Amino acid sequence: MKKRGINILCALLSFCGVLTACASNEMENPTFSFRLNFYKEEFEGEYSHYEKALSVQKDSTEIVISGKTTSGKINVEIVCKSEEEDKTYEYEIDGILEDKITLEDNSSGDWTALVDCHEDTEGSIEISVR
Repeated sequence: MKKRGINILCALLSFCGVLTACASNEMENPTFSFRLNFYKEEFEGEYSHYEKALSVQKDSTEIVISGKTTSGKINVEIVCKSEEEDKTYEYEIDGILEDKITLEDNSSGDWTALVDCHEDTEGSIEISVR
């Protein structure tokens, strides 16, 4: 009987550990994310410019921009158009970039990512909203 109680207690502690791990990892998971990969042998001029609306919610805390190039450059603009003012954040990925935009409380507005690559670009970019 005592052995059975210990087994049940161990099972409950394991279950609580799994729930705790899931809850703490929830803050790390983005609510919106997209990734673009560029290969210079597949370059086509008509696909060198991308525009993507970002899903920024009232409780979003940051926009994370990460990318890497082995050749060429990737130009990125994150634009927020709102009633108060328009904001533009510009980045150039030439090697490795890991940056973030910290969002203020209730960062309302229309957020858009503009991404441009060049003919000799080999690399990738990922933009996530958390």
